[in-house]
Amino acid sequence: MSSKLSLTVLCLPLCCNAADGAEPSNRPWLEQYRLTIGLSLKSVDFDIYPEDSLDAAGTLSEDFHTTAFITLSGPPAYFGESSWGWFIEYSLSRFVLHRQLINDQLIDLGTSMTGFDVYIAPTLFYTFNSPDLLEGEHERINIGLGAGLGYLKASGDIILTESGGQRLAVDITNAGLAIVLFVEYQSEHFSSRIAGGGTSHTSKGLEYEAFGFEWSFGYSF
Repeated sequence: MSSKLSLTVLCLPLCCNAADGAEPSNRPWLEQYRLTIGLSLKSVDFDIYPEDSLDAAGTLSEDFHTTAFITLSGPPAYFGESSWGWFIEYSLSRFVLHRQLINDQLIDLGTSMTGFDVYIAPTLFYTFNSPDLLEGEHERINIGLGAGLGYLKASGDIILTESGGQRLAVDITNAGLAIVLFVEYQSEHFSSRIAGGGTSHTSKGLEYEAFGFEWSFGYSF
C-alpha cells in the first residue's frame, strides 16, 4: 500500500472505538439523504508503486484546478447521545493529467492520463457543535474518515522516472480500496470541506493509485 493511503488508514483505529448502538434520525428515510453539488479546488496525483513499496516509481500530477463535483450522502446516525456518528457516502471524480512530478517540479514529458474513480464508503465522523443541522437550525463541524469499495478507470502512459525510465502504457478498469479523510463545515444548506483520499488497484506486481486533495464549496438539497 502506498504512503498516502497508508497514512490515511492509520487513522481508522482512532475512529473505531466509538460507542455501540447508533440511533437513526426520526425524519423520513428518503428525506435524510443529502445530494450536494458545487465547485472544488482540486489537485490529483496518479502514482504507480512497485508492490509492497512506499516509494512511487512514477507520478503524473496537476496543480490545483477548479472542477465541478456531485456527492450523495446517506442518512447519518449517531451513537447514543454522543457526538460520534456514521453515514454512507458516494462520490464520482474525474481527472485529466498531462505532467509528471520530478524532484518536486511538474514537467511535460509527453505523457498523459485520463480517467475517473468512484467510491461507496461507510464513513465515521465526529461532530463539533449541535448535530441538528439537517433541521436547518445550527452550524456544525464534522471530522470524518471513510473506507470502502472504489472503482478506478484510467488510461494513458507514464514514464517511471524513479525506476529506470521505462515508458509504461496504462489501461485500468477495476475495483479497489477507497479511503477518504475530511474536515467539513456546514451551515444550513451550504458546506465547505477540505479532504484527501483516493482509490488504489494492484495488478501484475504494480499498485496504481489516484489520490486527490481538494477544498470544496457545495450546496446540499
